[in-house]
Amino acid sequence: MTVPVTPPDVIIPSPYPALGSPTFNEDAYATWTTVPGAITRVGEIAENAATNTQISHDNAVTALQAKDLAVTAAEEASASVNFLGFWEDQTGPAAKGVSVKHNNRIWRSVVAIANITLSEPGVSADWTTGDGGVVTQRVAVNTTMSAGVAYTGTASGIVMLAPATLLPGDVLEFMNATSQRSYMDFNGHTVKGQTPDSPMAIPPFRGFRLKYDGVTLA
Repeated sequence: MTVPVTPPDVIIPSPYPALGSPTFNEDAYATWTTVPGAITRVGEIAENAATNTQISHDNAVTALQAKDLAVTAAEEASASVNFLGFWEDQTGPAAKGVSVKHNNRIWRSVVAIANITLSEPGVSADWTTGDGGVVTQRVAVNTTMSAGVAYTGTASGIVMLAPATLLPGDVLEFMNATSQRSYMDFNGHTVKGQTPDSPMAIPPFRGFRLKYDGVTLA
């Protein structure tokens, strides 16, 4: 992280002499000879401020990148702690957030699963993977979304419904692949701190990808 540059000291011109001073000419000359240096120093201070502004911006970007890396590391650590083993060896219910290995990938469940045997990673939208893209699902009917799944609407007029409960870091993603409107019901969640239309129209060939931060989707 770059350290900000210390600004140079201000140059203050000599006091202007009083009118009628017996040494007025000499004092006035002394004052004006300091003015060019003071003006130059003002420019140097302004340049310093611009440099420090850029440094602050770069440091902020670095901090955000570090935060994203930390979030990714936390997710990977969580998946490691909740790793069950190979999917084909599992039976019965599985909690949201558990991970399994299947087809040479690590998969994490995005919802609680009633019967893991009937929910194959890469086929079911119950799973997402961090090492090979995201799970996608094409839908042509009204659908309740699962966080972490990228939905593509293939029929116009359908309504996508957000989950009633979202956890920090959950992502909702939808693309309207039709020439007519589709709709999104955010199920009481706000978007960028604002209450959206219910349902909100999604224009043709448009979509959204929103992450929940614990308070709002953005």
